[in-house]
Amino acid sequence: MNHNRTIDLGALDGSGLPGPLVFALVGLGVHHRQLVSVRYFDLAPDGTIRYLTAADVEAADATLEKKTGRAAILARNARFGNVELVFTRAAGASGPNQVFRHIRADLSDKALADNPALIAYLDRRAAGRKVTAMTKAASYLLWRDAFSTIRDWLLGHMAWMISDSTGPTPFHAEAAGFEQVTYGAFKALMFSGTHAGEKALRELFESQPRRDIPVFFGYPDKVNQKHLVITRPKGSKDPAP
Repeated sequence: MNHNRTIDLGALDGSGLPGPLVFALVGLGVHHRQLVSVRYFDLAPDGTIRYLTAADVEAADATLEKKTGRAAILARNARFGNVELVFTRAAGASGPNQVFRHIRADLSDKALADNPALIAYLDRRAAGRKVTAMTKAASYLLWRDAFSTIRDWLLGHMAWMISDSTGPTPFHAEAAGFEQVTYGAFKALMFSGTHAGEKALRELFESQPRRDIPVFFGYPDKVNQKHLVITRPKGSKDPAP
């Protein structure tokens, strides 16, 4: 299954449901989870959640009716970009409800400085605890100086991360007290990143024994090789290869 690829999300632009919501529902179905509720929300400057009301939706509909084509799609995505799914195990199974939230945000340093709501939300969620992180098909943005705020937040709050080659570079990870375990093979970036990051990642893969990975996780490398990286605290045995 090609899950949440940019090209597939784009193909759903004209559908009745947003692409991220469609793929989230597919994920629930694959894992035999039962949907409890779907709610759209905004983030307040302090990171708290404000759920959209019926009046909010009606006002948005009235505004969207005045737009056409690409402008209508962009306006809809901006208004309904944050969605919460509450779900539970299949009927008859025990266990608490779980929550999945999709948040639409510009993660560049400038955008996060102009609108600190996302970082405030993440701080509330972490609340002094370490979090599990995943980065996948992220256009190598975490390698760039212009995305240092979100990179530093992740490196400062994560217990460990699973990623393709678009996770933290080996030198960013090492400076924050992490080591990286590689799976599959990596030769070169499939598109532009930074030369220093590409060289460091290639040397990291070459320095470790090859560990097989049976499926693609995010991007392949330039010659279509599968790869995966686990970033974990130095000396850690968990998660183990």
